[in-house]
Amino acid sequence: MTKSGAQPMGSSWSPVKGWTADTIGYPGSTVSGDGLRVQSSKIGAVVTAVLPFSGGSGGFNGTLTQQARLCRNGNPVQLGAEVTGTPGVLRVTATLDLTAGDLLTVETMCTFGFQGAAGSITAGAGTYVLII
Repeated sequence: MTKSGAQPMGSSWSPVKGWTADTIGYPGSTVSGDGLRVQSSKIGAVVTAVLPFSGGSGGFNGTLTQQARLCRNGNPVQLGAEVTGTPGVLRVTATLDLTAGDLLTVETMCTFGFQGAAGSITAGAGTYVLII
């Protein structure tokens, strides 16, 4: 699935919304709510989320840091590396045993100093969640 619209990151864990199924590259893909619905069970599936972001400011004496995590059925399963500064790319990869019907979602968080501002996840084909 790919992101269809920029989205500011929150200062606490919040879901990345506005996804579109990539039915051309991955026929049968389905987006349900804010996540990718698993179509068939798979042991050892590699799930990757790539989230480019831009904008934001660390504020006075602050450092701008961003992080993403992958969730399955609402529960965090993998935390991505923290990225400092802007622009950048958040990445999360997990090897999971998936069951048909599982819902994969991504959450992000951005921290910044006094009078800082969060960055935004950018839209487009370069922002995606993929099951291999």
